Amino acid sequence: MANNVRESGDDMIAVVSYLGAGDASLLAPAQVAATIDVRRRRELVRDVLISGNDVAAPYWGRGISVVGGEDIGIVDNRIDASTHGAAIYIAREAGYATFGVRNVRVERNHITRVQTTRPAYSVLPLPARLARTGHGAIELVAHQFSDEAAIARLREALTVEGVLVAANRIEDAGVPGVRIGYGWNQVFSQVRALPDGRVAQRRFGGARVSTIVLQDNRLMQVERGVQVLNGTDPARALACAGLDAGDVELIVYGSCSNEEAVPNSASGVQVAGGTSNHYQLKNNLCSGFASAGSDGGSGGTKVVGDNIV
Repeated sequence: MANNVRESGDDMIAVVSYLGAGDASLLAPAQVAATIDVRRRRELVRDVLISGNDVAAPYWGRGISVVGGEDIGIVDNRIDASTHGAAIYIAREAGYATFGVRNVRVERNHITRVQTTRPAYSVLPLPARLARTGHGAIELVAHQFSDEAAIARLREALTVEGVLVAANRIEDAGVPGVRIGYGWNQVFSQVRALPDGRVAQRRFGGARVSTIVLQDNRLMQVERGVQVLNGTDPARALACAGLDAGDVELIVYGSCSNEEAVPNSASGVQVAGGTSNHYQLKNNLCSGFASAGSDGGSGGTKVVGDNIV
């Protein structure tokens, strides 16, 4: 609490929980599944409050991150000039074999200048030092290896669930204010050198990001408001209320389940993807994204309350 951090080389404040010691990504998924409860009691970081901190201008990495953890509060922090990645990053990372994330509060944080500035220093050569991740100012994401996802125990455990994003103020972001579910329905590859000299390749993709509540956030001068990329995942749920996005558009990939249809989706709420989703957008004030335009849309979006688009 109440720390000042400037120009770190990686995440400025981080909660990280690995499934095991050493290179946990080399652990056999069946072994992890059989021992997941023991590992959770022994390795998982939980019950942490990150509050009242003033952090700015990392050379690389993110502002404040939770990459594996439970019962974490990120509250009343000031986060400025995240040059490379998200200001707040909530994730399960396959490549680093972390735990999933449960029960996180992201409340009343003031976030400015996300991926709109360059780092003051970098050991990386050009053009790598100028690369940016494209994370949202607040990024919620989960990835699993295909051999993890094939085991029900891990498929359910290695996810991101139960995140409240409330009363945050985000200003000047060259990326979405909130991005959810990057990598869904995509396949990536990780190639690693094994200790015996062999090379191992594992495929991974997006995993479940669910039970997310966005409430009373204010987004100004952002590339887009809320971007939901796991739109064909019927298992996750997103609720929004009181979102003030200045004069940007609210973009949702997926569909919404509510009571009243929006007569003109191009006027603020845009939809693309499946119709078997359960998004709720309520009492939203959305105006001023960097760009408008249409993503096609399925016509499945429904919005209730005093929406202004």
